Amino acid sequence: MSRQHWLASFLIAYHLVALSVASVPHPQSLNEVTAVRNSGDAGLWTALLDRLAAALASVEPSLFRALQPVARLTTPYIEAGVGTQQWNMFSNPFKEDNYVRIDYFLSVERDPRSSRHLRELILPADREQHVRLVRRFRDKAIFNAFEAFSKGMAKRRETPAGPASAPDRLEADRLLRSFEPVTRYFRNRLKVHLAPDERVARAELWYGAAPTPPRGQVTAADVVEARLKAIEPFHDGPALVASSAPAIRPRGATEQEADLVWTLLYVDEP
Repeated sequence: MSRQHWLASFLIAYHLVALSVASVPHPQSLNEVTAVRNSGDAGLWTALLDRLAAALASVEPSLFRALQPVARLTTPYIEAGVGTQQWNMFSNPFKEDNYVRIDYFLSVERDPRSSRHLRELILPADREQHVRLVRRFRDKAIFNAFEAFSKGMAKRRETPAGPASAPDRLEADRLLRSFEPVTRYFRNRLKVHLAPDERVARAELWYGAAPTPPRGQVTAADVVEARLKAIEPFHDGPALVASSAPAIRPRGATEQEADLVWTLLYVDEP
């Protein structure tokens, strides 16, 4: 092979090794393996899979330690943004159903007292009660923004506590700007719904979470129905909120609809 072919082969091999090593999670990030009692055929398969999970969990720490010499060579490449995602989605699933909405507060330039309050559900892109064969890229982009924010906040929590400082506030602002591309994208899409003299005075990004039941249990049908009914009007784009405009709420404010708890994470004010 030519020198270029050798170089290309080395880079491909290095890339694959780096992704493989990065896919082995730290033992402390794994959930504790616990057995769940089920009856019938489900109980048989559950018991077999629980034993398999326990066996893998006992081996994983040794595998992680054995790969550390290689990880020291591949981690800078991974942390550059090549492949920070770990492939343990089945062992570490979400413990809640996730939703994201944006509230738009519109003002009229010639009459500041006139305003409208629109709301749009931006995650999930498809109705969850329908079969989804393909995942939307839009959902992936929003999850990436939340992942960047969550990882940044986790690193801040690991830092020893100290008096609030200007650099600390700047870091918090930088983390919050992970959501700016999301709100700006949907604000630009909103322009077709605006009157000629309207503008977006404020856009609020809200994160919603509804608890998922423990393994072997299901959420009551009436609870799920109430939740879906609450978000249905805002699933097909911005819709008018049939209520008086609420007072400006600070970041971190919460409100509840059915079993869904909303938290205000980010405010975009031009």
